[in-house]
Amino acid sequence: MAPISFYKSKTIIQAMFQQAVKNNREAVYGILCHTTRGTEKQAGTASGFMVAPGVLATVAHVLYREKNEFHDLVEVIRAPDVGMNMETALPVMIDPVRDLALIRIENPRNTKSMQLTRNIIASGTSCGSLGFPLSSVTFYDDHLNVNLTERFQGGFVSAYVSEYTDNELHDWYETDSMMYSGSSGCPVFTPDGVVFGMQAATLVGEDETDGEANCLSIARLVPSRDIIHMAQSIAIRI
Repeated sequence: MAPISFYKSKTIIQAMFQQAVKNNREAVYGILCHTTRGTEKQAGTASGFMVAPGVLATVAHVLYREKNEFHDLVEVIRAPDVGMNMETALPVMIDPVRDLALIRIENPRNTKSMQLTRNIIASGTSCGSLGFPLSSVTFYDDHLNVNLTERFQGGFVSAYVSEYTDNELHDWYETDSMMYSGSSGCPVFTPDGVVFGMQAATLVGEDETDGEANCLSIARLVPSRDIIHMAQSIAIRI
């Protein structure tokens, strides 16, 4: 069998990602959390994805209006449904240390879920994320509007690392793709569309060398095996 050229291989991977995006967007959601206290209004946005019928995985930090206080209302919208009325969701399990949360839509319009893997994905593997980075909220006297633009980002798996957080050892993926505001909660998947992690944080540093600042940015992902474990601990089958 003749070897596949670099350019042909790249074209194949692009075609695979295009199909993966087409399939996965059916289970990608924009997350809006907001609170009204008299004239004071607060809101936060993130992305999320359905992992079981009616159950979404997202980041824990979007659910909080203050350090120990949740937002009053959690609303979600599936990528193909942007422009329709949002659906209400409620938190079912939260791990603030892991920055991982599961929320549930009581009567979901759609129940298509993503495929998650427990396998560890090797460094150098092509990957892509899908969600609503750079989303924004505009407040009006009697309502608010959330601006959601669906975006795909590509990159590579850089590392799979273990670090202690609050005296517990946790695993993380790192990728070389930039994370923007609102990227938190985006599913990250291989070219075949299988989800192996969720964007949760960014390592950012600035190094001064010869008078020039070199900006560094590495995206951190919660492994999908942790999402599976959380769901199964409360009898949600994935």
